[in-house]
Amino acid sequence: CVDESDELGCIRTDCGFGSCSQICLVKKGYYNCQCASGYRKGPLRNDTCVAAEEPGLLLVSSESDFRSIYQGTTVMGFLQTSSKKIDRFDFSITKHNITLFWIDSLEKSLQKVHMDTSVKVEESVEFPHNVKPRALPSSDRVKTLDGTHSTTILKDQTVIPLAIACDWLTEHIYVINKKQSNIFVINFNGTNQTTLTATGKHPIDIVVDPINRVMVWSVMEAIILSGMDGYKKQKLVHANIEWASGLAIDQTTNRLYWADYRKSTIETCLLT
Repeated sequence: CVDESDELGCIRTDCGFGSCSQICLVKKGYYNCQCASGYRKGPLRNDTCVAAEEPGLLLVSSESDFRSIYQGTTVMGFLQTSSKKIDRFDFSITKHNITLFWIDSLEKSLQKVHMDTSVKVEESVEFPHNVKPRALPSSDRVKTLDGTHSTTILKDQTVIPLAIACDWLTEHIYVINKKQSNIFVINFNGTNQTTLTATGKHPIDIVVDPINRVMVWSVMEAIILSGMDGYKKQKLVHANIEWASGLAIDQTTNRLYWADYRKSTIETCLLT
């Protein structure tokens, strides 16, 4: 294949999974990768797509704090909270602010705090049309923020929050209640609680797709799909699965990803 001969299989012409990160178009004798609206081709590989406007943001947590870093920068955000055991978290994001929601598993509560993630960007330097400006490191490269003023939006003796998912369109939080094996929804202030559906035995994790109005949760040996009102439930995955956690939806490809803790694998499937 290196010498441009035509051995079978040298050139991939199909659009199988992994051929492109988002959109794959089949053409005569080859395929072409495209990006969804709001994304552009990555700088290193033609088959990858990155956000076209704002740089990507990596957000992670330890037992008591959150840390963030923008793609292509060395500026780290550090937010210390008063929690002793941050378990699951999700967020609602705007251009320069993130509202963080997390479960404090020691307090059996749901907490909320705002996190400023703005970073100075060099705008006086001219860049090629296909290169985005990189955010400049701050003088100390670490932005320490105070998250000890977090608000408790849920603490109830009838609730042991196990997992949460944020609907940033309607500003609601979906919560798996381990104590009663059900899913309920509350608004961002922790009020107007409404029970939606039973989870089944041994619930594990939950994720929602606010745009397509889809809710997905996992139980032992299955992943379940429904509308965000809890109706029209169906088993999305029920074979060769043991303990699916870390559920995540890629809206551009309509795919669900998860980590199977007991199998030590990362897996994926289409939502439809």
